[in-house]
Amino acid sequence: VPATSRTRAILARRNAPLLALIWALAARGVACRMLGRDTLRKKVLSLVKEIGAEALDELEAALPGWVAKKEEEAQQQQRGSAGDADEQTHKDLADCVRVTIEELKRYESQGRQQTVTELLILINKMFGEYANEEPGETEQQIVELSTVHKAKGLQWDVVYILEPKELPMWFVMEYGQEWEQRQELNVVYVSLTRSKDTLIFLRNVVEKGTKMRTCVERLFEKPAEGPPPKARSKRDWSTEEAFDDFRQYH
Repeated sequence: VPATSRTRAILARRNAPLLALIWALAARGVACRMLGRDTLRKKVLSLVKEIGAEALDELEAALPGWVAKKEEEAQQQQRGSAGDADEQTHKDLADCVRVTIEELKRYESQGRQQTVTELLILINKMFGEYANEEPGETEQQIVELSTVHKAKGLQWDVVYILEPKELPMWFVMEYGQEWEQRQELNVVYVSLTRSKDTLIFLRNVVEKGTKMRTCVERLFEKPAEGPPPKARSKRDWSTEEAFDDFRQYH
């Protein structure tokens, strides 16, 4: 896609919140495209097939064990504190499966079968080349969703940051090695420099123990009363507390 045609993007640290948001936007008739979708599709399919569950409930119940197994394998490879980042990657993939299961269950009332086979069909459809893109949609009308890593080297006129509290990842800054902390700050830098014109921080809505789709639906609710944070000039963003009011505003 030519750089001149990129207009709007939503960036996040992880895939799962983006996936849940795609479903929410699609339900509202918004054309979306997720960058790196084919790679993610293959990883999610591989996870489901590796677990080998026959029922959705069985698959969902097996996800924590799968994450723990992958984390143990990383530790055995003596990868140091980088194992924490690996664990988050595996948790993210598991959450992607949970998001898709949740979406499949939404179709139960419409007679859609609640089986792992149907889940695989939905995954392939969701991550298809033209998922959520309507015929005739122009590039200017399509909202692109991407992890920060996939957004490197790209720019859009307007960029939304989904779940800004995850930039940077707190556990890396707290327990990671110095090189990992620098790498995490680089990720933050990439996220903050992808917009040509406007950078918007969305409210932090994801909560542990609450379904991802339910969480992202809160983005479409009327925010709490009170004035939003005032826009800052470019010179103001260098201060340490620059993002605090944006992170905390709900």
